[in-house]
Amino acid sequence: MFEIALGSGLGALLRWQLTTMIKRQVPLQWPVAILVINLLGVTALAWLTSQGILMVGPINLTSGVLGGLTTFSTLTVEAVTLLDDHRYCSFVSYLMARYGGGLLIY
Repeated sequence: MFEIALGSGLGALLRWQLTTMIKRQVPLQWPVAILVINLLGVTALAWLTSQGILMVGPINLTSGVLGGLTTFSTLTVEAVTLLDDHRYCSFVSYLMARYGGGLLIY
């Protein structure tokens, strides 16, 4: 349990840092930061799983670090916000990138 909590904290800090960096580098109206982070998380999960790597020392990488790094709730809020703002094309393309990208990567 401690291994997952430690990993989650590290993943959340990494997500915050990456979100800040991506938003500075890519000033789009489309919510790209969390999408990129979640697709990065899927890529890392697929690779770690294929290699049989779950832990590094006391840190759980899969459900810990990657669970803290990726976030389904923020991704969903961003999609619903696009819908609420009547940005239907952005909403559909966001969902396609979100689910299609994840499936292609995994």
